Amino acid sequence: MAAQAASNNRNVLVLDPLKDSRWLDAGASFLTDNPDEFISLAKQNTNCTLIIDEAGEFCGRYDKESFWLATRSRHRGHQSIFCSQRPNLISPNIRSNCSKIFCFCVNYKDAKSFAEDFCCDELENASNLKQGECIYYSRYGEAKRYNVFS
Repeated sequence: MAAQAASNNRNVLVLDPLKDSRWLDAGASFLTDNPDEFISLAKQNTNCTLIIDEAGEFCGRYDKESFWLATRSRHRGHQSIFCSQRPNLISPNIRSNCSKIFCFCVNYKDAKSFAEDFCCDELENASNLKQGECIYYSRYGEAKRYNVFS
């Protein structure tokens, strides 16, 4: 997603507690593990793709800022991407503002939450996905299955 955004001439700002340099290799223009620095830069810029990796960890500690990223940042032309292996760690207020989901194998409780949040029964099957498989769903669209290895 970072590479695709960068290829569309968008600045890609990444918040990653691991500060994994592969984000930069993929086209990110900014990488930090500092939430305050990330939020400050996002508020100073427009039309960026904002990627929050390990979002469950961030959202739990920075609720106000997380909500801004999910709602008001789009008024600045931003696109926010929340990445988490445990979606239930992200508040329902934030999840309800997401327009797309790439759901890999999650436990049944998380899959059921996604199905309810997105009004998409197919997402309940996410607990049965094999390694590399995901369900992509865009609100009001059609759920599609993909395998990232093929």
